[in-house]
Amino acid sequence: MHCATGKMAIDQLTQSGSPGHVASVDLASLGGEVRCITAANGTRFVFTDSALFMIDQDGLEELVAGHPTEKGFKDGDKTDARFRSPYGITVDRDGNVLVADTLNHALRKVTRQGAVSTLAGTNVSGFADGVGEARFNHPMGVAINAQGTIFVTDSQNHCLRQVILSDGVSASVTTLAGVGGDAGFADASGPTARFNMPCGLALDMDGNLVVSDLNNCCIRKVTTTEGRVTTVAGQAGQRGCADGEGAAARFKNPFGVVVDGSNNILVADTSSHCIRMISGDKARVTTVAGSTEAGDADGTGVLARFNNPVALALDEDSLLVLELSQHRLRVVKAFVQEETCRPCLCL
Repeated sequence: MHCATGKMAIDQLTQSGSPGHVASVDLASLGGEVRCITAANGTRFVFTDSALFMIDQDGLEELVAGHPTEKGFKDGDKTDARFRSPYGITVDRDGNVLVADTLNHALRKVTRQGAVSTLAGTNVSGFADGVGEARFNHPMGVAINAQGTIFVTDSQNHCLRQVILSDGVSASVTTLAGVGGDAGFADASGPTARFNMPCGLALDMDGNLVVSDLNNCCIRKVTTTEGRVTTVAGQAGQRGCADGEGAAARFKNPFGVVVDGSNNILVADTSSHCIRMISGDKARVTTVAGSTEAGDADGTGVLARFNNPVALALDEDSLLVLELSQHRLRVVKAFVQEETCRPCLCL
């Protein structure tokens, strides 16, 4: 579904005095470095390196699962559970939080009541498909489609994994695209495609997967039916920060990705210290906030400064940004929203 009215151009962020603005929210009270974020039904979920917190619309924080300071690998209820530096979360249709528990090499689930279980993987890295014996190596991104299929970017196995829950618990893991442990670059289908440390993951409005291919410095798109991989923007191995169309654009270690209600792709271009947008049939890339100069300044458009942005999320009226090794949330107000419309960053 695309927004027909009520749009605001995201590039208005670059105009002095525009409504778009970057502000900071202190998250030091959570006790650890913030790693990943998602939002659902007006609630923001933030994972530190060891615990999941829920932040309501009034800014009240609640510990959902894990421990504020202790890392580990343990299933259980609420504060009995342990995590180790997760970098990807999403919410399923039942309100459960799915977690790419990166340094535990596992896919975890947290219920609304805070019960934590492991769906696939263990705290030992490896590569294996299957039921009950699957292995991951630093899973980074996680997404779930309308059919309930879970997708995971298995970063150091350089591939995209697919997880199907047969009874809500037993997980069948297969490899959708790429080959475990074989880094490279190739636009192709299934095992003939290649990635080099895929990280961020999102679903677009057409049901395709959007992947940030970190070491290839590209944004890729993958069909969920046959695992066909194409490159949307950037050129493999060409690092930089340049706006342009498709292969003419350049990224420098792109990480987090989200897709808005008009199918624009937002990218946390980590080592370029800015937020980029890919829009239209020609995959036009523009820089919408921040600049190549790292910093800690709130402000409008290019006057704002980020310090290694890594994670993105969309809530009802904002783009949410987390930065590497920081204890804060950056909130970019850049939306005009109709009551029946998803948030848009439309041109």
